[in-house]
Amino acid sequence: MAPWDATHLTVPCNLCGSDRFEVVLPALEEVEQALNERYRSSSDDICRDQVVRCRGCELVYINPRPPLEHIHQGYAEAVDETYVSQAEGRLHAFRRIARQISRLKDPAGGRLLDVGAAAGFFLVAAREQGWKVEGIELSSWLADWAKQHFDLTIHTTPLQEGQFPPDHFDAITMFDVLEHVEDPTATVRIVREVLKDDGLFVLSYPDYGSIFARLLKRRWWFLLSVHLYYFTRQTIRRLLEQNGFEVIAMQRLYPSLQLGYLFERLEVYSPLVGRSLGSVARTLRLHDRSIPYYASQTLVFTRPKSE
Repeated sequence: MAPWDATHLTVPCNLCGSDRFEVVLPALEEVEQALNERYRSSSDDICRDQVVRCRGCELVYINPRPPLEHIHQGYAEAVDETYVSQAEGRLHAFRRIARQISRLKDPAGGRLLDVGAAAGFFLVAAREQGWKVEGIELSSWLADWAKQHFDLTIHTTPLQEGQFPPDHFDAITMFDVLEHVEDPTATVRIVREVLKDDGLFVLSYPDYGSIFARLLKRRWWFLLSVHLYYFTRQTIRRLLEQNGFEVIAMQRLYPSLQLGYLFERLEVYSPLVGRSLGSVARTLRLHDRSIPYYASQTLVFTRPKSE
């Protein structure tokens, strides 16, 4: 049984508009999965859709695409206690990034928007630096968790709803978000509209051009049902430059998570290795220790192009 039906939509390349593509990974047989499980932040539901590469610009994406109403419903209903269980490690990594951003842009009195804010960990880190913060998070459960634990302003309507005026924010961040959205080009254009001319746009994404993606192919851990696009450094740069931004810097992103959590996630892809490493970590009492690691993500710093 193919993982798509008549409700799936064939889409052109979001980057160059071409409808010519080659199949990178064929579709797998569909497996039933509740929408709120498939689209939660810590979902490890593997990608079963057909993955293609544009013959015009080499953007890699899902085609045909699942119905957008299913995706939106899944995000809105998602509950993710697993994600918030790693609060200490996530805060540690986001504090490093918040300090980098504040060195590039003075936070004093500045407005910062985090799109895809999840449980609000980055917003906490940015607020500590002096930013006036608010976020967007489609999961009502995660948005409520952030409000209750950190007293944050979190909107549950998408950025595309136009709830912000032009030139409103001094900084906008998106951590592992653009690969989820149905129209990355439109999303980046809206970011440019609501960002001030001297503002800063910082994002991260799972890098399809990374060494892990090239070596692991189908077994790469970021090949997930929640991802509609797979960017490389070349395609993410083109997306940004075509829509009003210049790239200041690109660097590897090093999140921090507990060893036990990392090995549990590894079990999905390699049960024997994951269980073995988890057992060693428990024996050495390292199971709860948070460590920085590189898993394929790239962090990008950009600013609006000069006119």
